[in-house]
Amino acid sequence: MKTELGTTTPGAKTMLGMNSLDGKTRAKAADYDVGTQCIIQTTIEIYCTLLLSNDPYAPHSKEVEWAKSAWGLAYRHHEVDLPHDATLLKLVSLYIH
Repeated sequence: MKTELGTTTPGAKTMLGMNSLDGKTRAKAADYDVGTQCIIQTTIEIYCTLLLSNDPYAPHSKEVEWAKSAWGLAYRHHEVDLPHDATLLKLVSLYIH
């Protein structure tokens, strides 16, 4: 069963379940709803596995490719249809591993 996280009602959450940043310059996992945080955590776990099993010193372009791949695997694992965006990919690929 496919579900969609977050709502699009004004003043609530965006399509990706993210609260408004209200002047913040960087997002963090806590800015997202609980469901999206679970997907972010799973994505980070998959990403770290890909990174460490392939090339821990890979170029940035390869890391972004692995982050996209990890996001796809994570949202399919959680059975939701939630596309990634640049902010989410930064959260995943900049995670200190």
